[in-house]
Amino acid sequence: MRYEGFDADGKEHTLHVQFSGVNSCEDSLVFNAPTRWSCERDYKDICLGESYTWHNTSYCPTSAGVFGYNDHYDSLYLHVHAEPRVTMQESEMICDDTNEIRLPFAVTEGTPNLFDVTIKGQSFSIAKGSTDTIIISRPASIPAGSYTALITVRDSMVSCYSTTQTSFTIALSDHVYSKWTDVLFVDNSDHRFLAYQWFADGVAMGGETKQHLYASQGLSGSDILYYCQLTTTDGETLYTCPQTFDEVTPSRTQTGDGAAQIIGIYDTMGRRVTGTPVRGIYIIISEKDGERVTTKTIIYE
Repeated sequence: MRYEGFDADGKEHTLHVQFSGVNSCEDSLVFNAPTRWSCERDYKDICLGESYTWHNTSYCPTSAGVFGYNDHYDSLYLHVHAEPRVTMQESEMICDDTNEIRLPFAVTEGTPNLFDVTIKGQSFSIAKGSTDTIIISRPASIPAGSYTALITVRDSMVSCYSTTQTSFTIALSDHVYSKWTDVLFVDNSDHRFLAYQWFADGVAMGGETKQHLYASQGLSGSDILYYCQLTTTDGETLYTCPQTFDEVTPSRTQTGDGAAQIIGIYDTMGRRVTGTPVRGIYIIISEKDGERVTTKTIIYE
């Protein structure tokens, strides 16, 4: 062991210490106070694949981790970060009465902790929280519809990053109503929708392509989630929020005096009745004082 640069003037100094045959050094060595001796130690975060030049020597580790180097006087510690990567998971349908967009993911490499997200031309910078989910406060400018999120995945300690994308759907929360215990129907009072497809627990229901969904055995009391895929007059595909029958808002029954104008009569298959109804169960859509209501009736012989 030998010492270089010794300056015994009674002041505190940082002095270089050389150790023969030792690949590390202590942070500080105290000799004959008040003079302090210490060796220098450098720390650097880099991305895997990057090189770092220290004391005219380039270092480029081939794996992630912490690596130490020593030139007899000083120590270098390289913290090598793997490129941050995630695999996006399938998102649940998001109802438009909530104010959050939640995009789940699984970490596949590195230490991702910052996400730059672009949706419909709008950018969001999101720090990773306690769960593996990107949570974005949803602005009113992102209404019901289907979207693709472009995501830049970052590690805030280094410059390397990766990119990925995911799709998600924001569903309508106020367009499906229930009637009695066996009918669901879509409110199309603004004549926005042209086609319908009903789903039960995420599976399309065969033949259920009308505005109304009717089940003679009843729909109430089940934990099945129903929703409807809607095609608009503009050709856009929208969805209603998945709900059990008992969670759906019941439609209001018309009461009071005054005549109501019948707008349409439908059978239980959702087919519009144009002639005189015969014996059976029918759905009647009418309007009174500017408000549309739906009633159910039975015609006997």
